[in-house]
Amino acid sequence: MRTLHRPGRMLAATALLALAACGGGSDGGSPSPTGGSPGPDTRTQFVALGTSSHTVSLAWKVPAQATRYTVERKSGSGSYAPIATLAATAGSYVDEGLSKSTGYSYRLVTTGTGTQTVGEGSATTSDEDPVITPAGTPLDQATGKTLGAAGGQIASPDGLITLDIPAGSLAAATEVVATATTNTAPDGRDDAVKFRLAAAPGQPVTLRVTYGDELATEADGLRIAIQRANGSWLSLPLAQIDKASHTLWSVLPAELLAAPGSALASPASVHASAVVSIEFTVVKYLALYLAPRQARVAVKNTLGLVPYARVRGYETEIGTCVTRGEDLEDCVMQPMMETRQLPFLNTKAGFTRGWYVFLDEGGNGTDGTIAPNGSVGALYTAPKKVPAPATVMASFQSTNQKTGRTVVLASAITIVDGWVGKMTASDGPSSEGTTVLTEADVTWHFDEAASSETSRVYRPEGTLGVVITDNDCTASVSPSVQPVSTDPQLVSLDIDDSVIPARYKARLITFWPATIQGSCPGGNSSRPTLAGWGWDVQGTVSSDGSTIAGSAMQDTAKIEWSFHR
Repeated sequence: MRTLHRPGRMLAATALLALAACGGGSDGGSPSPTGGSPGPDTRTQFVALGTSSHTVSLAWKVPAQATRYTVERKSGSGSYAPIATLAATAGSYVDEGLSKSTGYSYRLVTTGTGTQTVGEGSATTSDEDPVITPAGTPLDQATGKTLGAAGGQIASPDGLITLDIPAGSLAAATEVVATATTNTAPDGRDDAVKFRLAAAPGQPVTLRVTYGDELATEADGLRIAIQRANGSWLSLPLAQIDKASHTLWSVLPAELLAAPGSALASPASVHASAVVSIEFTVVKYLALYLAPRQARVAVKNTLGLVPYARVRGYETEIGTCVTRGEDLEDCVMQPMMETRQLPFLNTKAGFTRGWYVFLDEGGNGTDGTIAPNGSVGALYTAPKKVPAPATVMASFQSTNQKTGRTVVLASAITIVDGWVGKMTASDGPSSEGTTVLTEADVTWHFDEAASSETSRVYRPEGTLGVVITDNDCTASVSPSVQPVSTDPQLVSLDIDDSVIPARYKARLITFWPATIQGSCPGGNSSRPTLAGWGWDVQGTVSSDGSTIAGSAMQDTAKIEWSFHR
């Protein structure tokens, strides 16, 4: 075996660091659907929202002057035609099967003697398709009970989702079954439950959903949704949210359940004109959130934050429909979107909105600062040093000036001070065709004790490995990988902040006793060697303070290094 080149000179390397960043619909932060105009009766409130490419969601509050109402629709200059007749208690409706990006007009009229229009509105469908996902997979054996005219309730196997059926809703004894399934909704939380009823109730039913302590920080963004037969999800307005008991309530209208051919009707169960069973899947999901929800940011670096919703018609502070007051947008049922998530505006008439770090609007020097980034979102800037605790909460807060309701969407940001990347050395090929490749994978950790106000010192953690290639021999080093040295005289990254841009010096020297083995056409051999390499380089930190990189030649070796926060 011929003599192979031994890695003994100082070399440098490349490195790469990637920071991990953790994670729709609109409140009007982008162009929102056209709202309805009040009808002839000035006490009436009526709203129409184009909530997807094929749906318009309606909600209204009208005086109690009829037992039933008819919803009528027209397109363009056409004539109004009835599309649904609803009980006086309905208050909402989803018109489906519409054309994309098309305007429609609606009116609500009383049914029977003295017919009159009590509400009017118009809306345009969007170009956004609702999200469709597969049905969940059953997780537990189904539980069931029989309910009669007195009504009652049935809960999911884990007790987190309960269906309440009021007295008088069922004409006869009716089997009700609950089966736990996987939650396939976008941003779904906890398991889902599929309810199956042997007959449709004649009155609205109530869904009660609870959540655990681990979801408490997301409470303002949680909503209830049901999956329909076509796999789409209908997000329900909240009738109530109680953060003390971790409970959400939504009302499921009887009209959505009862009609033959309903999206909740079990197709195999429809015989003649009677629906003998219905089924629907209930989930809780994150409708409103601040993206990214979790992130790691290096000291002095910035992070963009944007609040999102998965439905078009929700205001951040509205997601409940308790009093059916002036904010009817919160009362609409609407499909859940996924493909285009619409951001909230930083300012909107009637709302007070701000950005906070913990409880400080705009943040502070210790935990970082935050400021609006144009009309949508904000930029968080990490402090100069890691705070205690290292994870801070940045939030977008929006308060309805009329109702006083406030929603807080938060992101957990962990502040780090370190660099990650590689140093490499490629020595060769020699005249005999031998190349020595050395690579160090390193994370540099901040050494507070060795640092000062103007000089930051970092110590490495990682490994250094050696690989030998040759044109006609096979060679190896054993051991080929070792931890980098811990001797502060041999390993350090020093950054001088007293100059702009900051300058750095990086030293990483690690050698270890090893055996080099070779197999060549002329025979095999092995001998002791000193494996490893050493880098001692310097340069200027990038202008944004996020990158250290360079390359050089050292004798016959090319050295490269690259570190990112």
